[in-house]
Amino acid sequence: MTFTRSSCAALVLLGLGLLPATASAQNYPSDTIHMIVPTNAGGGTDTIGRAVAAAIEETSDASVVVDNIAGASGTTGTIAMLQAEADGYTILLYGSSDLTSFMTFQEVPFTLDDFKYVGGVIATPTWVVANSARGYKTIDDLLDAARDEPNQVTIGVGGAAGAHAIVAHAIVGLSEAPLRVVAYQAGAQLRKGLLANEVDAGVIHSPIMLDAIKNGDINVLATAGPLDRIGYAPLRDTPLLKASGLDIDVGVTRGVYVSKDTPDEVVAKLTEMLKTAAESESFAAFGEKFSFAPAWMPPEEFEALLREERSTFQDVYDNIITKNQ
Repeated sequence: MTFTRSSCAALVLLGLGLLPATASAQNYPSDTIHMIVPTNAGGGTDTIGRAVAAAIEETSDASVVVDNIAGASGTTGTIAMLQAEADGYTILLYGSSDLTSFMTFQEVPFTLDDFKYVGGVIATPTWVVANSARGYKTIDDLLDAARDEPNQVTIGVGGAAGAHAIVAHAIVGLSEAPLRVVAYQAGAQLRKGLLANEVDAGVIHSPIMLDAIKNGDINVLATAGPLDRIGYAPLRDTPLLKASGLDIDVGVTRGVYVSKDTPDEVVAKLTEMLKTAAESESFAAFGEKFSFAPAWMPPEEFEALLREERSTFQDVYDNIITKNQ
């Protein structure tokens, strides 16, 4: 083997740990990728994260392990990713509006500028549902009941600081209907509360509670975004909140993020791997089981979505929520 002056210099730099990131990126991934999901195991985001991890492993040579690091409305896991070495081996899978909503409600030690955006894999709108025993069929039924009994009609949300709360407070502010917002600890508790008929209605990400909807225990009153990709055809024509004069378009796009210091070459490889996984037959099969078809969103669009959400949510918080507190 012939060694040139440049190749010898590269070996020296490698030995010193100083080889540029562009060179080390050539072998990415050569180690296990840890995908942080900042929620407890078993929820919708965790289910999607594990399906993404499996699809990446199936469509590439990568090994992916899911680490659930819950706490502080997703902040704990997000910070854990940002504090890890920025080499592409610690990534975050989280929902767009879950991230931007807790940034709206809370002081957090990061901004959207602290991330690089790898891409989105599946987008689902938020919907308003009610226990069928309540008798509500539409969002207007719920609002009319609230006007008839001020502050007696309740709408549950999966946490005081989150996308569910943004939608609920926006409904209250825009309709001027005196609904009382009830915050559960998390989405799982909200689901139990709705099934137990503890609240008049609830705001939650679709397609959560679809089984209960199919068997008639839960009614969908309205949706904050189109349901054209949902697997259950009878719900595809569900009225939008906008049809009742409520200009609310909120959903959640689950996607992957890395630290801003991650080398561009690594991010590019990771994006290629994620795109291939998101468009694979196995992930499509997961979407069929999940009852919502996946939709790949390129990094630039994914970042633009989060920045738009962040601006919109701050506007709702400043002009609606704080005025109703």
